[in-house]
Parts: sequence; structure tokens; C-alpha cells
Amino acid sequence: MTAFFDTNVLIYAVSNDPHRVGADRVLRDGGMICVQVLNEFANVCRRKLRLDWPPIEQALAQFREAFENTVPLTIETYAAAPALEAKCDKLYSEDLQQGRRFGELVIVNPFL
Repeated sequence: MTAFFDTNVLIYAVSNDPHRVGADRVLRDGGMICVQVLNEFANVCRRKLRLDWPPIEQALAQFREAFENTVPLTIETYAAAPALEAKCDKLYSEDLQQGRRFGELVIVNPFL
């Protein structure tokens, strides 16, 4: 089984939000991310959380090291969902309905 992580899980992992516990728990098991998720992470950290660049860069480096497979952002990836293209069977996100399926891919909200 391979999990794919949405941006919000990475955001909670570096925040002081109570959801950090759930994010840390699911991130420990590993999985995949895509370049788009890293881009969104940097954008949210800078614009919404107002973090300086050094901690953002440090977090990005840790994520790149922790995830051995980072799906590149290609036109094909943009047109299709990265998690499906990466053949993942689980997508961790709080933005989609818990348990919803897209073929073999199931949505899991790690914060419920």
C-alpha cells in the first residue's frame, strides 16, 4: 500500500496546530508527494503562516529526504490526479470526503 499526502498534512506537520499529532503519525509510515504539493506548501508557509524562508527551506529539504518518491509536475500530472498517476491506494487529506474512492484510491482524513 502506498499513501499520497496532500499539502495540508505537510502544513500541519510544521505547525503548532493540534492536528500535528495526526500528521506526524501518518507521515511516519512514508508515502509519496508531488512537486505541486511542495510548491503549495512553500506558498502557504510564506503567505498565510508568514514564515521566513530559512525554516521553509529546511522543511522542504526534510520532506524531500523523507519521501523517496516525489512525483514530478508534468502536463500529464496536471491533467490527472498525482496520486492516481503514482498508483497510490491512499490519499491523506482533510479536503475531500473520508472514505471516498477513485478506483483503487481511497481518501483518508488523518485528523478524524
